[in-house]
Amino acid sequence: MKTMNANTEKKVNEILEYYRNETSLGQSELVISILTELQEAAGYLSEELQQEASKIAGVGPAYIAAMIRKLPQLHSAPFRYEIKLCTASRCRQNGSPNLLEALKKTLQVKPGQVTKDGKFLLTTVPCMHMCKKGPNLTVNGKHYHNVKPSDLSTILGDIT
Repeated sequence: MKTMNANTEKKVNEILEYYRNETSLGQSELVISILTELQEAAGYLSEELQQEASKIAGVGPAYIAAMIRKLPQLHSAPFRYEIKLCTASRCRQNGSPNLLEALKKTLQVKPGQVTKDGKFLLTTVPCMHMCKKGPNLTVNGKHYHNVKPSDLSTILGDIT
């Protein structure tokens, strides 16, 4: 594969080979399994990986693209930092909708999208299980609590 190191390419090839012979899964299960494992190995689903998955699953590229858009854990572009915002009811009550709007405006993306510079992926999660500290936000697993829109410049500035 074009931009992979040898170890990643080996893992990807093993995954592709395994699913070429897989017959016990239904079509949707097969597509989700292939895409999930390929992303785990490569970090994101490049156009080349999407084409391979399409061939193996016997579906068109549009189907693969639709599955990637539908499933928030799948990504078609590389990124350095994943920002996750909690959208559970307590975080909503404490301001996560305002925080989401500020993130969308600052990053110029919607949830599930990667910024044009490939730096940030914005996602939302249904609950981070830290309700008393909301609204909650993580950046590559680092937790931020009681976050306000005015805190974003400091948080984003600290990581870049």
